[in-house]
Amino acid sequence: MKLINLTSALTDGYNIFHTGSRGTGGGTCFGDSGGPVFLGTSNVLVGITSFVLNENCAGGGGAYRTDIATAQDFITSFLR
Repeated sequence: MKLINLTSALTDGYNIFHTGSRGTGGGTCFGDSGGPVFLGTSNVLVGITSFVLNENCAGGGGAYRTDIATAQDFITSFLR
């Protein structure tokens, strides 16, 4: 996937927007929600797949960011 945007006035910076258009490595499709978004080829989780922006799974999508402090605090609260 190719990163489009890390900030958005609509989501207050909590989402990663990406494209899955042809030649960019695939995209988000229905049923992918809850799946990981890794940083490059690493095992570092930077997002959790949330939504797709089109009906044929060929365009953009979004993920909830896990690389920001508020998300990490929320996740950590369940690991204690």
